[in-house]
Amino acid sequence: MKGITVQELIKDKTHRLELYPIAGPKGLSRKIYNPRIQKLGLVITGHMVYLHPNRMQILGNTEISYLRLLGETESSAIIQELCKNDVVCFVVTRNLEAPDHFLAETEDKDIPLLRTKLITSVFIERITRYLEEKLAPSTTVHGVLMDILGIGTLIRKGRYRQRAKMPLSSLCGDIDWLWMMSCMQKRWAQLIFAGSPLIW
Repeated sequence: MKGITVQELIKDKTHRLELYPIAGPKGLSRKIYNPRIQKLGLVITGHMVYLHPNRMQILGNTEISYLRLLGETESSAIIQELCKNDVVCFVVTRNLEAPDHFLAETEDKDIPLLRTKLITSVFIERITRYLEEKLAPSTTVHGVLMDILGIGTLIRKGRYRQRAKMPLSSLCGDIDWLWMMSCMQKRWAQLIFAGSPLIW
């Protein structure tokens, strides 16, 4: 199964996630396999049954403020319960200061605790795009690319690749697989073809 490490998130500059670790550096090799994220609002009120530990856990202003409003004993108990579940990583947004016992617990359990200066909504939009892109299924295929009426078409079968210069009408009955590619929202579609990137 395809996955990316927490370290890769920190190193990425393309998506401007602006993440850096503040605790649990030994856990940076943990892998994320799920492109979905989770905000901890409901979970930190005591509903641990709704926790999805395989997702990135995000704490914004609401969650950090709530933890600070609680007494240290109660806040500590919630954080300990969170960290027992082997969460892949935590992210604190808006450059907020995480409670000291949160730092200590994640350090003790080797769970990466990251921080970003981005506001929560912007960070969620960027990290979701990043995870969906990196964790999307991918494959490598061999064939011939043709432009048919402005649509990128991939012809896979070897014997038909030899006939690629023939009129389209003679190929239509033989093509076993067409791959339509479109460029939406000014993004380039990229196909890894025979080991070389082709940018359309």
